[in-house]
Amino acid sequence: MEAKEIREKSIVEYLSSLGIKPVRETGFSYVYMSPFRGESFPSFHVRKKNGKWKDFGNDLGGNIIDLVMSLKNVDFKEAMNILGNDQVISLPEYEKPIKPPTEGIQIVSVNEIHSESLIQYVESRGMPIDLCRRHCSQIEFRFPHGKRPGRINSAIGFKNDSGGWELRSSFWKVSNSPKDIKTIKGVENTTMIFEGFFDLLSAYVFFKKEKFKSDVIVLNSLGYITTLIPILKEADNNFLFIDNGKAANEKIEKLREEGVNLEDCRHYFSGHGDMNEFLVANNCGINKK
Repeated sequence: MEAKEIREKSIVEYLSSLGIKPVRETGFSYVYMSPFRGESFPSFHVRKKNGKWKDFGNDLGGNIIDLVMSLKNVDFKEAMNILGNDQVISLPEYEKPIKPPTEGIQIVSVNEIHSESLIQYVESRGMPIDLCRRHCSQIEFRFPHGKRPGRINSAIGFKNDSGGWELRSSFWKVSNSPKDIKTIKGVENTTMIFEGFFDLLSAYVFFKKEKFKSDVIVLNSLGYITTLIPILKEADNNFLFIDNGKAANEKIEKLREEGVNLEDCRHYFSGHGDMNEFLVANNCGINKK
């Protein structure tokens, strides 16, 4: 088998042949628990665009040959031989951390936003209800192990790439499992990054757009941003609309150290915590006079 043909082998298919499946899939990558060690948070990514892998736990990465060399601890020639003969790699054994099963937030129903109180909440955040309906749903949910397990609560729900929901209302700021980012594909090789979904909706309002040409990523948790470094490094530019604050400053510094091309777009809402806070404070949304 030619070297070029071996290099173009699918890492995802190869990992599958070893019994290794992704724990989630985003618009940009397949995400795995690392095959190099036991871990409780997935740090191993296979990029859809170029098929390469990156392990953030040990800072290794590359093509399928690099993966075999690292997994098997062999040189280039032996890795080529393994792949050329379709040998199965015996992986190092480890005990996967076991978490006790728990049931958190239980989703009862998913509907179009119709509750008057939720509509008022959306409008209080400067959002046209039609815009919110295009991107969000009305979620009824309960806490099966809470003090009132039978009580049904309502919130605006924003669905992530793994099927989990971010839930917001005047009373709630919670999420159910699985927690993940949300990706929206664009047509340009640039990325717009928001910390929360109301910031994304605020950007649609502020820039008077129905959609953006850039890929859009809603983090839903600032901690996810460093796991996206291989994706962000492949973009021509990354426009960051994450919240103001020390934690965000540290993440931006980390991205720059890793060689990510980025533009800090927080100047749009300077003096405010985030894009939505700016929108409401300056009457840029539906309450604009």
